[in-house]
Amino acid sequence: MFLFRKQLELTAERNTNLEKMSVFIVFIYLPYWFKTRLPLEADVSDIKFLKDLDDFKKIDDQLATKIINKFCNHLWYISKELICISFFNEDIECAEKEKMVKNLKINDDSERKLKAKVDKENIIQLTISQFVTEKSMDFFKITGISPFVPH
Repeated sequence: MFLFRKQLELTAERNTNLEKMSVFIVFIYLPYWFKTRLPLEADVSDIKFLKDLDDFKKIDDQLATKIINKFCNHLWYISKELICISFFNEDIECAEKEKMVKNLKINDDSERKLKAKVDKENIIQLTISQFVTEKSMDFFKITGISPFVPH
């Protein structure tokens, strides 16, 4: 639409909004949209997406905040159990995976939650390992995958 904006009768405000939306779609949304079919990358991709949205606040704080609030309602697969699929993601650095392994020993007595709770004020600090707890071991029980790799 932005390419054809001169053929449309747009107010200055609508033209500005169209430009902001186009920038968001091209530089923020599209790169992640193409990765949505890759389950192994979903957790990391969405955390990076949230960080990019947080950075997008410099361009359009209002739009970025609305998208972050809405997107945080759709993080159901970043649960304590499902987060362990990230162990199989080759793009996650060994240091982060080591933190994930260490966090498998953290006792978590809280109730099972259907989605991850994200501190929207500290998105830049988000890491995959923050979502891993002792309950994450259930992933291996459910899938029948051995959590131990022979040396």
